Amino acid sequence: MYGTNDKNVFTSGIQNFKDLAKNFLFQVVFEFDSTSKLSKMFDAEDLMLRARSITTPSKKTNKLTTHYMGSKKNYPGKTEVDGDVTIKFDEFQDMLLGKAFYDWQNLIYSHGVPNATNADSTQIAGGSLDNYLNSYTATIYIYLYDSTLKYKLPYYYTLYEVFPVNSEGINLASTEEGKIEPSITFNYNTFDIRETGNI
Repeated sequence: MYGTNDKNVFTSGIQNFKDLAKNFLFQVVFEFDSTSKLSKMFDAEDLMLRARSITTPSKKTNKLTTHYMGSKKNYPGKTEVDGDVTIKFDEFQDMLLGKAFYDWQNLIYSHGVPNATNADSTQIAGGSLDNYLNSYTATIYIYLYDSTLKYKLPYYYTLYEVFPVNSEGINLASTEEGKIEPSITFNYNTFDIRETGNI
């Protein structure tokens, strides 16, 4: 009955619960098809970047509502994947991160930069002339870690067919002392939650 439980935090079942996941203990890895133009541009099949924050993928199920004789019932309707994930990165003095995502967006659609040479990676034919999903998208893995940073948590996210859709501008100001942390929004077509094997 309510109010009669004399157990405390040390004698109740709550002591056997797992530790809570910490917001900042995660890792983001981009993986490219080994034959893709992205792999050639980054000169790698995968890329691990210093991400400061990331929104995890989400899925929404719409409702179908019926009314009969004054009674309301909801049924599951169409399920949609959100499609966007935003990652905040650390930028460094060489501005390599900003340049990398600039080139990635230009791979999708070349803006025809004046005086660009044929060797410039931004001049490779855009997505309309190629197998876009193979050549210009990546797979993103989001791994979570325990509070000691030694072990991966039991599950990780996988985002498929990812490409940048919005590279936000950053403020350049000599009066500020904070870091430059650009936020980049990516689109993905679907996602999965898989086991790491550490269950």
